[in-house]
Amino acid sequence: MKKLVTIFLLFGMFSCTDRNERDLIEYKMIVKNETNQSFILKITSGSNEIFNQNILPNNATIICSKAFDSPVNSYSCGLAIAELRFPNNKGYRCNNIENSDTTLCLSNGRNFLGQIGYIGIGNNSFEFKITHDDYNNAFILP
Repeated sequence: MKKLVTIFLLFGMFSCTDRNERDLIEYKMIVKNETNQSFILKITSGSNEIFNQNILPNNATIICSKAFDSPVNSYSCGLAIAELRFPNNKGYRCNNIENSDTTLCLSNGRNFLGQIGYIGIGNNSFEFKITHDDYNNAFILP
């Protein structure tokens, strides 16, 4: 009888816990302006504009801050299309939409809506730098 009670107690203890449960960690995605020009960064998801901010020279802004069980990427944050526009109407358009046009996105596969180009800066924060070269190589936007 003792064995039966022990089995039921052990079964009860382990049946209520989720072995796949993970701790959630706050992750931040930051875009940093390292140019001497301000730019406007607009980010949408579907028809909803979820971010629209003027980023001043040598400043940074958080574009996503959420709790996840693994390192964040902007797709997890619901970021789909972004436009970065400098005052001279040049800039970049990037997206996370499969099979879409990426000709106006940054070079070398960098995309502030993806993982390529982000650098870990500690405290679960990842930074994407817009540089002087990005300013000089920007596309004329419609």
